[in-house]
Amino acid sequence: MRNPLLMTARQRALLDKRSGDDSMESFPAEPLLALPSGYREKTEMTAEMVERHKKKTERRREQAKKHREEEKKKTVSRLLNKSESRAGRGAAKAKAAAAAAAAVPAIVYRQTVTGSELRLPVGVAAPITAQPPRAPPKPRLCGVAGCSNPRRYSCSVTGVPLCSLECFRAIAAQRARTQKTPTVSVTS
Repeated sequence: MRNPLLMTARQRALLDKRSGDDSMESFPAEPLLALPSGYREKTEMTAEMVERHKKKTERRREQAKKHREEEKKKTVSRLLNKSESRAGRGAAKAKAAAAAAAAVPAIVYRQTVTGSELRLPVGVAAPITAQPPRAPPKPRLCGVAGCSNPRRYSCSVTGVPLCSLECFRAIAAQRARTQKTPTVSVTS
């Protein structure tokens, strides 16, 4: 058995409950100390103490108010400086872009709903001659013999243009016949 003096009060109570007998009587009882309850009786305050207390309270309120005002001012100045720096950076970038555009003559091409437009710098002759529009490419047809559908897919193995799964199977069967590879059957 452990020394009850080294046990906590809860452990001693559990041990006492389990044993059911007064085995704890053989050990000397330790004196119980009163713990502070946290409640302190108020002493009577004199008029002078009451006045001092009111002054301290008022000073704390004033300091808190002053601190809040300073925080507001800091926040406002920080936000204003932030927006000014952003505006300054944007203006600087715009000025730099305008200067670069003015320094280098540029050819501008615009295509809108109303038409296409090509702007050349002043003094530059138009070296471009008008060309007739090109015809669209002819649609590629399926590569399987006898199929005239337009191509939609390509065979991943041979690259032959295909239009459907049936045509893919026909190409695969044709490829298998030409290679004459024996089919492997799996038996279980």
